[in-house]
Amino acid sequence: MTFGVLYLVAYFWTLIDLSVDMVIKNARLVSPRGITEAGVAVKDGKIAAVARDIHLPKAENVIDAKGN
Repeated sequence: MTFGVLYLVAYFWTLIDLSVDMVIKNARLVSPRGITEAGVAVKDGKIAAVARDIHLPKAENVIDAKGN
């Protein structure tokens, strides 16, 4: 999946108010297109979404990557 599709998935997660197991926020993600400031949502051990922190779903555990 590309980041664009994952951003769209994350946006819809916030609309329907679903939660995930863990969110890693305030991170820098590296892809072939470069470095993106975003967060990652994890559900059942798999990446469920990649999005800006404001669009990440609610989570039981939240890790702040502190910009790293």
